[in-house]
Amino acid sequence: MKVFSSSLVICLLILLLSCQSSQQRVSYFSGFKTIQITDSSRLYKSDSPQTYYLHYRPIDIDMWYPADSSPTDSVLVFGNMLSLFEQRANFYTDSHAGDGFSTQLAKSFTDFFHCSSVEKILASPTQSRKDTKAAAGKFPLVLYMASYNGMGYENIQLLENLAKNGYIVASFNSIGRYPGDMTMQQADLMEQVSDAAFGLKYLKKLPEVDSSRIAVVGYSWGGLAGVVLGMTHTDIDAVISLDGSEFHHYGLDAKEDSLFNQISHDFVSNKTPYLRLESSSTEDQATIDSVYNFNTVLQGPKQIYKILNTSHGDFSVYPTIVKQSGGCPAEKSYKIITQLVTGYCSQILKQTPPNAFTDTIRKEEGRTLKTILTNYHTP
Repeated sequence: MKVFSSSLVICLLILLLSCQSSQQRVSYFSGFKTIQITDSSRLYKSDSPQTYYLHYRPIDIDMWYPADSSPTDSVLVFGNMLSLFEQRANFYTDSHAGDGFSTQLAKSFTDFFHCSSVEKILASPTQSRKDTKAAAGKFPLVLYMASYNGMGYENIQLLENLAKNGYIVASFNSIGRYPGDMTMQQADLMEQVSDAAFGLKYLKKLPEVDSSRIAVVGYSWGGLAGVVLGMTHTDIDAVISLDGSEFHHYGLDAKEDSLFNQISHDFVSNKTPYLRLESSSTEDQATIDSVYNFNTVLQGPKQIYKILNTSHGDFSVYPTIVKQSGGCPAEKSYKIITQLVTGYCSQILKQTPPNAFTDTIRKEEGRTLKTILTNYHTP
């Protein structure tokens, strides 16, 4: 009887310790998988027969998720991600238009940054483990809205970092109306927004998703798509814009100014907490006459920071991937951006550590970032 009682106590202690360990766990591996769903309420290629695979709106959801490690895991390289873009260019146009895109993109990176090589960029290792076993539990959801005609791999290290910190990340590609090219027309913008809205309904039903904790992150044109999504969904807890296009710069192109005015006409007041990280580049400043003041739309908590010594492209992973693969000196700005986004998600979605965002702000204020809120003027 005493032996039985002792064994029972030991088992209970082991169970209690394992539960505490699970609750305190804050570090995971980053799994990656793709889910394709179809929104049959929207037509994609309207002049096609109903049985055609592109008749209704196809939606690809690229997911980075908290995962456990396995010896059989397949760790992806950056070339795998570029190949995915190539495959989808062919899929969405029902053609071979995307053939060779991977090499062309890698070549454009080497030419622009004067660093690395096509072979090194394609072979650059990621931390994404393809279709690996998901960690047990329910996790907050982060929706990522890709930039103009972009995909989630443009910020793969950020999305991997979120997954490793206990978030499920669902990335929605920037795909407009058939044949898929995004434009600045409102109808194309709303295709990406609608993709994310339909995908959100699907994701909230998954047992591993904590649907009570949701944030949206968008880069560039995807930042605009993200704030539009946040305006129409009260279950979204925060919107994070990475140099997003909701702060439109007037004076560069009259047609683009007109198209943005059509989009901004439908903006509605929004109380969702908002974080914007903005570039500090002075490029094209001579031709900019004003900036749309998106602040007038924001009625809830808002924080805007300028990341010093950055251009718009520094809010993507491309400079980091190229320079790391080529052994060239890399700026620390992308690391700071990643820390701020992950920390803000922790602050809003009550993750661990809760003070990561404010600690980074205190450390970097005046060094790599500065607070701004009111230096915008709408014509």
